[in-house]
Amino acid sequence: MTAKNAICLWYEDTALSWQIPAAANFKQRLLTLTALLLLASSFPILACEQEVVFSEHLKVDSASNYFLVDIQRAHGDNLVGTISRSFGGALVSGQTVSIQLTAQNELADAICAMEFAVGQTYLLKARVTGGAFQISRFNSHNIPADHERFQTYVQDIESAQNLANKRE
Repeated sequence: MTAKNAICLWYEDTALSWQIPAAANFKQRLLTLTALLLLASSFPILACEQEVVFSEHLKVDSASNYFLVDIQRAHGDNLVGTISRSFGGALVSGQTVSIQLTAQNELADAICAMEFAVGQTYLLKARVTGGAFQISRFNSHNIPADHERFQTYVQDIESAQNLANKRE
């Protein structure tokens, strides 16, 4: 079986493959492909169906990694936002930042990638590199201000920040 005469679909850990006869004309190939696509579309999509369970409280490693950011523009994997609150670190409130969504060397673990809305404020855990934010597309704790855990997580970060300030 050659690659151009075969169609292979993966469902969970099972490969489903069909061979198209080499003598098949265009209409036969199109009909076969259409039937296979209809069959494949009847399977549930499993790529990101894991429900994210948000912990009651946020485990804060360092408050300076967290920011409240108002998203101003979105273009593909690049966002521009204004920091409305910084919990420490070099960047301050009012500063405009470029935000790069990363997924390099990350496993999605069946968690759907974050979608960001322009005009919305988000709690972001970011790595700051050269004045730009790098955030994981799959970090489920990058949440919008209207999320039910938003206020609790902000309070958890404030507590961690106060504790760090007392140690200094």
